[in-house]
Amino acid sequence: MPIRQTPRQSTLLLYSGEEQLWFSVGETRYDVIADELDKALNTGGI
Repeated sequence: MPIRQTPRQSTLLLYSGEEQLWFSVGETRYDVIADELDKALNTGGI
């Protein structure tokens, strides 16, 4: 019986100091990630 490998998922966490601004598990859409990074940068969060 072959060994099945589970798909790998990435985790992205955005913090400003101790405050968590955003997190995602398995998100691969560039536009979603870029939008969240832009929001954090534009609000002075990062």
